[in-house]
Amino acid sequence: MSSLAVHTLYSLLNGLDELSCQRAFLPSTEETERLNRHRQRLSSLETDTPLDDFDLLAVTTSFELDWLNLPLCLDLGGIPPRRSERTDAHPFLLGGGPCFTANPLPVLNLFDAIYIGEVEPRLPDLQALTQLPRDQWAEYLSTRPGFFVPGMTRSPVQRQYATMLDKIITATAILTPHTEFANSYLIEMSRGCRQGCSFCLAGQIYRPMRNRPMEALLGPIQSALAHTRRIGLVSASVSDYPRLDQLCHALMQMDPMPLVSVSSMRADGDNRALFELLAASGQQSVTFAPETGTETLRQSVCKRLSDEALFQGITDASDAGLTSVKLYFLVGLPGETEHDRAAIVSLVEHLTRDFPGCSFTISINPFVPKPHTALQAAEVPDYRTMRQLLATVSTALRRLPRVQVRAGSARWAAVQTAISRGDEHLASALVAASTKQVDFSQLRRLFAEAGSNLDQIGIPPIRDGQYPWDIIAMPTAPASKAGL
Repeated sequence: MSSLAVHTLYSLLNGLDELSCQRAFLPSTEETERLNRHRQRLSSLETDTPLDDFDLLAVTTSFELDWLNLPLCLDLGGIPPRRSERTDAHPFLLGGGPCFTANPLPVLNLFDAIYIGEVEPRLPDLQALTQLPRDQWAEYLSTRPGFFVPGMTRSPVQRQYATMLDKIITATAILTPHTEFANSYLIEMSRGCRQGCSFCLAGQIYRPMRNRPMEALLGPIQSALAHTRRIGLVSASVSDYPRLDQLCHALMQMDPMPLVSVSSMRADGDNRALFELLAASGQQSVTFAPETGTETLRQSVCKRLSDEALFQGITDASDAGLTSVKLYFLVGLPGETEHDRAAIVSLVEHLTRDFPGCSFTISINPFVPKPHTALQAAEVPDYRTMRQLLATVSTALRRLPRVQVRAGSARWAAVQTAISRGDEHLASALVAASTKQVDFSQLRRLFAEAGSNLDQIGIPPIRDGQYPWDIIAMPTAPASKAGL
């Protein structure tokens, strides 16, 4: 429920005539057991309506690993997960979101239709379904841009995107204390990223870079202050907003002044006004993503950040009173050497010496290649090797003063890689793994039976010179000319 996409979809769909949108989420293990014990179905939060009573069930997911929960949710809602097992008496199942846009093939056999891209331009197509018989929905959507309907659509499908954001509000629709960002009003500043890092999926599927006019941010934020002071600015890189200084100063002049947090920022951006705002909001932490320990490896993946710029960014943050620093690093990038991994430790050690008043949280994560990125075909270490690489770096970092280390899972990175670069054969494994709630060893066996060996996940499948995700076209879109 903390996903800004969920809030946006909820608001947009409920704003359409003759459409009523409700919410349902994966239940806890205890709730799942209760539903099974009492033979009850997973239902909506608003009216306690079972999932199989809805006309259309729209699914949004941000991460491939969410697909391991999807068949269970459908099963609990009384809906057969596989499309071939459903009839027109069941809800029409529509999928969308970042991982669907990147590569929907692993779950294609579960859905009646997949939407590729940003939903705002095609909302009239969803509204039009209310005027059509249920048995005509698939055929209708197959004629509309951005919709992939299995058995009807000719690929490739063009990714859809909103050309202008100035008239679109992407912000929190429901304030609640029962989420990750409790009672926080989140608002999207911009969409897309101009940095072009070779490993980043978001930089590809949210092109082009579009910024909202400052006035389109200040108005909704001022209104939200009647309900909460907690404001979250969301962007791939807040530092890239063209009028960042003016925005920060305007926010500090509001009464009451909002307590601002941000999604991410660049260490080499001019963040001084932003740091001042964050400190005035009571924040103590700042997050940067150097990704690697050496500038050479950074440059090889188009991460244009020098060590000097990183140190300057931490200096500016520390001077503003932000003394808790979180740094993100990747392990297993193409061309990475033992020297590059050791350099992560050396870099952090240097930081602890130069900034004795700061504490550091270091996040070390396995590299997961994503479709449509420059590194989509990169070979990655097997999960046993990756686990050893993570352990070596993490152990050395934990010896440093004022350093906390969080290491990602090599096993789950392998699963994520398999799904992100998988094809339609994975559907059977996802359904079995989800509905049976298997452990990793069982999951490994299911994936192997589906043709995806988690022990040797390094290279993606190629058919006739194409990758599975080539059914999706990522057009290079012109930049928006929206005024700022």
